[in-house]
Amino acid sequence: MRTRLGIFSKAASEAAFLVACVTVPVFFNFYSRRLFEPDKGAWLRTLILCGLVFWGVGALESRGESRRVKGRKRPEAEDSALVEQQTLPLLRNPLIWSIIAYLLAYLIATVFSIQPVLSWWGSYDRAEGFMAILGYGGAFGLGLAVLSRPGAIGRFWRGVCLTGIAVAFYAVLQRLGLDAGLWDIQEPTVRVFGTFGNPIFLGSYLLLVFPLTLLGSLGYPFPGESRRPDKRGRLLYGTGAALQAIGLILTLSRGPFLGLITEIGIILILWAVLQDRKRLLAGVLAAVIVIAGVLLVASQPDAPLKFARDLPYAGRLVGSLDATSRTSQTRLLTWGAILKLLDREPARWLVGYGSDTLILTFGQVFPEALVSLSNTVGTLYDRAHNVILDALYTGGLLGALATLGIYACAFAAGLRYVWPAARRFQYMLLWILMAGLSLAGGGIALLAPGLNPYFGILAGLGLLAGVILWLIWHPWMETREPNAAAESDIAEKLGREQDRAKINWPMIVLIAAIAGHLVEMQFGIAIVATSFLFWIELAVLVILPQSVWGKDTYSQPAESGNGGFSWMFWGMVTAILMITFIFDFVTPEISLRNAGVPIALLLFFTWVSGLMLYSAEEKSTERIKFVILSLTLTGLYFILHLLLVAEKRGEWLWWGYQGVLVLLLLVWAGGGQPPPLREWGMDRSGGGDTWFIWAGE
Repeated sequence: MRTRLGIFSKAASEAAFLVACVTVPVFFNFYSRRLFEPDKGAWLRTLILCGLVFWGVGALESRGESRRVKGRKRPEAEDSALVEQQTLPLLRNPLIWSIIAYLLAYLIATVFSIQPVLSWWGSYDRAEGFMAILGYGGAFGLGLAVLSRPGAIGRFWRGVCLTGIAVAFYAVLQRLGLDAGLWDIQEPTVRVFGTFGNPIFLGSYLLLVFPLTLLGSLGYPFPGESRRPDKRGRLLYGTGAALQAIGLILTLSRGPFLGLITEIGIILILWAVLQDRKRLLAGVLAAVIVIAGVLLVASQPDAPLKFARDLPYAGRLVGSLDATSRTSQTRLLTWGAILKLLDREPARWLVGYGSDTLILTFGQVFPEALVSLSNTVGTLYDRAHNVILDALYTGGLLGALATLGIYACAFAAGLRYVWPAARRFQYMLLWILMAGLSLAGGGIALLAPGLNPYFGILAGLGLLAGVILWLIWHPWMETREPNAAAESDIAEKLGREQDRAKINWPMIVLIAAIAGHLVEMQFGIAIVATSFLFWIELAVLVILPQSVWGKDTYSQPAESGNGGFSWMFWGMVTAILMITFIFDFVTPEISLRNAGVPIALLLFFTWVSGLMLYSAEEKSTERIKFVILSLTLTGLYFILHLLLVAEKRGEWLWWGYQGVLVLLLLVWAGGGQPPPLREWGMDRSGGGDTWFIWAGE
């Protein structure tokens, strides 16, 4: 695919994808009445639509080029042949079919919704209707297309890590009282909420980013690469992961706390099993049992460990299992009321009520006890704060089973590539454990009246318990060496020791991230940035084995000698982050005299982080190019932004932000990159309001 249109389209599709990964977590709009979720969602769908359009143009161009060469072996036609070669394995992946089933379940729920129009577009407060779900599905599809290119997973991985580090640093600034924003939501020095507007939202995002950043500190290659990070790189990524963990702890949110413990536990269990260290595995399991016991005992009203609930930061975690606390009582009453709603119309057990309709129906079963428990006037009860119950209410049993199916298929796919040589019955046992414990937990909750509100928790955590039991049993499996009769071609490649080092740790941290997300979603709400990153991590989980062990370009490392992550990549990623922070915080209402120091600290830290991460990979004298590119782009936008701020016209500021991103995309995708860089297209895109018809604005 060497035509100019093909090259541009290929570059622009990845540009739109990467700019979404970098800007959506950071972006919010002070010029909107709803600063966070609806605007993040519209921005995300705009970028995904742009990426899909560019990808479609590139695919058509590739097909036309392959027809023109008609059998002649030319590099230009290899992309098309590669796509055809990889289509069948993707369609055989259960995770792909689970996502298709999920989309169909929510489409059926939208058709039979009590308010189909509302369920299609979403509510004013959340905008999480079927259009939003289509956006996540589109992001997953675009991720499959983009991440299959050489070095693309590494570019995504690095961009997300840098974004997570910048978001965590802003959370720390909030805790120190150096906040660049003007908030009337809550006091950020008590519970930080970053660029998400809610502490639990920030914690759920950092929960998905933390394992990815942690990978850089382990000394193993990034996905699809052969070079290991040096000591400086490991130190930088380790510091970034620690900063993200601190930011998560500062949210004082119990769900993310439990999710973080789960991630660390899963990583240690997988490592112990892979290294065949049964003593370490026993120690990890003992530690998990002790922690769970301490939490359970300390949560009791007259427990000897009750004093631990008064400890700073740890107090909220210690009381997370206290069923008598205000938060727990609110959750339990809400969960029980949702099940009563389903009982009022038995047909809704099958197809649900439709997306974003709980706010319309919850008043029918509103528990009186919630009035005294609510600590905020006008609290909206539009979510169950449990991903399984939300799916059950929205899509009925079809939606709940489809949601559980995505997690089950994700775990099965990840473990399949961690242990490729295991026999078929061993993977059948994994499915039996996941499905059996999940269905048993949910069934027991529905049949036992006192356990009804715990339906979502027992079904979701039962699935995770099946995974953990399988991992505990794995060291005593009969087959420890590759079995030729049970192996496929891909398993033979995975079994080689030099290849296993490439896949194990990236796959381990992905499995841990999904497990932590599942635990956190038993108590939280799926928001735009979190849902988007979760769906992209699912795409990485599908593509990762093929990108490392597949044929042709999939087996190649990133193109250039430095891993393909040149000064241009890091400079553009860093500049876009800084530009988005400027758009967020430099407004007519925020004076630089009052907020100049926090804004300057945030921008400086972001720039230094990008420079240091780039310097850890690039040893040449091209660092000056990074400095010139990042500071020039940021400086030009800052001048334009200040000119627009002086006019106090938020609409022009919004258009200026979009215009700069569109210009960067066009220059990047169609401009004068060296040939190796033109093949992987870089990263910046912006969507204009002309796309917002589809986006739902």
